Amino acid sequence: MSSKCTHVNRFIILDNAIGMCYIVSMYIENIPNRNSPPAILVRECYRENGAIKKRTLANVTKWPQNIVDGLRLLLKGEKL
Repeated sequence: MSSKCTHVNRFIILDNAIGMCYIVSMYIENIPNRNSPPAILVRECYRENGAIKKRTLANVTKWPQNIVDGLRLLLKGEKL
């Protein structure tokens, strides 16, 4: 079973401390677990040395589904 994710708008991050600008994509991903309900994670996707990497920002598994759906819409840039 493959994980299902919904990619969203890209955000430009300006880091004055190191003098860099980079682009990240934030999205919500459902990660299947063998004997448990799937984990719902807020993730960011970015490039580092030419490789695509992702990092987990928050675990929202215990949030009510309507709140997760609202966050997904907000990350896409849609109005509620």
